[in-house]
Amino acid sequence: MCLFSSPVEYVANTRIFARADGDHQLLAYQMAVRNGYDAAMILPLPVPRGSGEDGVQFIGLQDSYAFFHDLAALFIDPTRSQPDPNSILLGLEKPPLLAVQNVGEYEASFVPTVADFERLDPRFRLPPSVWSQLSMYADWGFAVFKLSLNPAPTKLSALDLRIIAERKRDGKPPFPPRRREIHPMAFRFPRRDPSSLFFPTMHVHDGAWHPEADFDHLIYAQRRDAVGSIEPSAAGPAWRVSRYGPEPDPKTAAAQLLRAHQPVDRLELRGRFPNADTFLPDP
Repeated sequence: MCLFSSPVEYVANTRIFARADGDHQLLAYQMAVRNGYDAAMILPLPVPRGSGEDGVQFIGLQDSYAFFHDLAALFIDPTRSQPDPNSILLGLEKPPLLAVQNVGEYEASFVPTVADFERLDPRFRLPPSVWSQLSMYADWGFAVFKLSLNPAPTKLSALDLRIIAERKRDGKPPFPPRRREIHPMAFRFPRRDPSSLFFPTMHVHDGAWHPEADFDHLIYAQRRDAVGSIEPSAAGPAWRVSRYGPEPDPKTAAAQLLRAHQPVDRLELRGRFPNADTFLPDP
């Protein structure tokens, strides 16, 4: 699921990659987003109950901006004159604040339980009305990525500050909403169910959960059993298998995520679908 701590105008071209790593799962996530406020993107994770604050290891992919571009290229048919159109190059003492890690363009935190959101900056929390709709995540953990969508104050000119003051007076966000694609975010987390891969595809973009949602997702996976085929999914069209395996540069963070030379599976979800997460059996 991709949850935002404040409404966003636009989210598109979501890409997710997953691979098992022993009793853990590796996951990478990238999207295009349009918003005028700072916000946090929250990804619920099916971690074992009682997982500690150090249960998730974040992986900086700032040196692998083209991670998903390279995966898409694995599905281009070299015999065609044009690329595959489907290849599109989340009065008691206050408890201590959660640890924050700088991961490329983001600040990232692992929130072990819903109650631990009180230990985050208020800007990056969700109202109780939203959590009341999401009881399925009551005992999950959460990866939180703080997305600073606007320039740092130290980089603002006198004119910028005047425009910000005028927009605030008029009840507008500090800056006009803008679209940008952020570099992939990635992490490794312990799995509650070691027999399947998890993809956070449920989304809440406007402060409320809806039973159906518009999807614009490409989902990639490297399974343990890369030989067997994947049956068509009831949630969308059939999975496809890449013609080739990836060859990540061993000097980059992408090499921590991908198995070199092993084929990659892909599922395209575009259109209106039940608003739910996606699981892929991977015994």
